[in-house]
Amino acid sequence: MKIGIVCNKEGMTFLNDILPVLSSKHHVEIVNEPFTFNRIYNVCKRVDVLFVEWIWNYIAISPFLRGNCRVVVRGHFTDLKDRRINHVDWNHVDLLIFTNDFLQDEFFNNHPRVKVASRVIRLGVNLDFYSLKPNKYDKTIGFVGFIKPVKDPLPVINMMKTLPDWKLILKSTPSYSTILTNQVAKIVSETRNVTWIKEWMPRINLPSFYHSLDILVNNSIAEGQGMAILEAMACGVYTVIRHWKHAEELYPEQLLFNTIEECRNKILEWGELSDDEKRRISISIRKYVNENYNGERYVKEMIEALFR
Repeated sequence: MKIGIVCNKEGMTFLNDILPVLSSKHHVEIVNEPFTFNRIYNVCKRVDVLFVEWIWNYIAISPFLRGNCRVVVRGHFTDLKDRRINHVDWNHVDLLIFTNDFLQDEFFNNHPRVKVASRVIRLGVNLDFYSLKPNKYDKTIGFVGFIKPVKDPLPVINMMKTLPDWKLILKSTPSYSTILTNQVAKIVSETRNVTWIKEWMPRINLPSFYHSLDILVNNSIAEGQGMAILEAMACGVYTVIRHWKHAEELYPEQLLFNTIEECRNKILEWGELSDDEKRRISISIRKYVNENYNGERYVKEMIEALFR
């Protein structure tokens, strides 16, 4: 079969695992910006299925949709607040996919006029790609995420001043928030045990990056699923996560913290463990990902949803 995938270039991250499988069995045509009438109209004529990643991309192309192809849209956390949702034609959509139950519930509670079939398919992690880290620990903390308010990196950077024996690798690409980016730059320059990696890291380098960490800290005030969290956990990295609304539905409660002081205490408690105890926890964290976010199961469910 022929499938068209519509996605802005920056939003392709969530397709990393499914694209190789689709391409091995089907003809795949990827459509990035600009989304013009001719491009969307013509791809709809050529394909059997049109998969649109992100609701905002569907909003952009919905006026151009023509033809009889099946249309499947996947929504993520940052899509849900888009005020244009109630003002587009949803009759073109055969299936709307969400990555978890609370996103699906929030979408339809906020937009009751949208009537479309929906399904929850949790994102998955390829455990062959994200292998278990070596049994080596050197007090390295990682922080992953764009520099924007929802990720809230400043408390973590400031915390490092109270952890002089630890080092933080800030893998964070600046985004639209210039003020926050400048604040981060200033504090990093004043904090000797923080290294800032601003450049985009190719996916092939991610496992070795996670393997270099003892701990990953996530201080987001909200997430849809948090792929960096799951990737690090798949590698056996001890991951401490801010307890934002619904976080307990996605991650083990013992990994959650409510204040930056609790986060710091979890880091110090981890540092006191023996290497054998750390290894046991790493293996259990990886097992949690395999049981709840299995990559093979995710790809299978996505392909079934696209072509059923």
